[in-house]
Amino acid sequence: MSDDRSDLVLRPADRSDDAELRRLNAEAFPANPKTRADITAWQWWDNPFGETIAHVWEDDGRLVGQYIAYRIPARFGGEPGRIAIGVDLAIAPSHRGQGLGGPLIDACFGQATEEGTPFYSYPNQLSVGGVSRGGWVQVDQLEVRVLPTGGRWRPLRVLGARVRMPSGIEVEVLDDPPDDVDALWSAVARHHPYGVERSADWWRWRYAEHPDRPYRILAARRGGSLVGLSAVITRDDLGGRYHCLLELLAIDGTAARAIVAAVRDGAVGSADGIATTGVPGSRLSELAGEAGLIRVPPRLLSRPIYFGVVPHPTIVPEPTAVPWSTAWGDLDHI
Repeated sequence: MSDDRSDLVLRPADRSDDAELRRLNAEAFPANPKTRADITAWQWWDNPFGETIAHVWEDDGRLVGQYIAYRIPARFGGEPGRIAIGVDLAIAPSHRGQGLGGPLIDACFGQATEEGTPFYSYPNQLSVGGVSRGGWVQVDQLEVRVLPTGGRWRPLRVLGARVRMPSGIEVEVLDDPPDDVDALWSAVARHHPYGVERSADWWRWRYAEHPDRPYRILAARRGGSLVGLSAVITRDDLGGRYHCLLELLAIDGTAARAIVAAVRDGAVGSADGIATTGVPGSRLSELAGEAGLIRVPPRLLSRPIYFGVVPHPTIVPEPTAVPWSTAWGDLDHI
């Protein structure tokens, strides 16, 4: 390959490129689950929320660079829409250091803007400079909140068990989201004016249809009505084994506390603690605080979690001026 890229072709990609894209992911990021056809089919090609944006560099029939953005339902000022989440910016080791990332970023950002789809991403420390040069604006660094639990675990409760709380709230552990997600979302959506539309469609695709289904859904009810909902995965992170709350929707702090208490008391097994992340000052952050999760000082985190948006001239011209709501479940690799 020549340094002036004269032998390369920058072009859009689609499902016919899936095998090559998976090969590139395996070469660039061996631990990336996007090396699997069932994962790329679920996230990229069979995504019900719109066609995935994908641009690649091709060198003599071989893909050597990619940037992907899949679409999900969103709200902008309370109005429904779609947003593109940028993931998997990858350059083959053989072609790194030659400025291939910038054109990929420009192509994806440009397509999203032209199609009326605001674009946001959670870049790591290696890619934050590149997306910033392409027009991405950092909204905030997400905060992490934790509740250490140590060894104070009661006997493990199996799937389907119910945990009664002093507040009269009952928490059930489920394989799939309950049928009345939309009723809860309608009651709390006003607290989430910008960000993912966390309706039943989102919960079904993100959690129930994930090929691995590694999640447990906690549903909190008061008098039969759904008042809180969380998706939980247990994984090694933050220096220990944590129950990660990927979602935390709740009518109030009491419902949020009931969900956290169920996790603390062993509803999904044992771990060193409970953790979640979100935009500082957002509703999720407030609920997590009311439920007892303590904010970790940024200096103690091993890596920052950047969150930002590419301004859209009519939909979100000033991303830092509006109240965004994110959750750990927005990040595609967890």
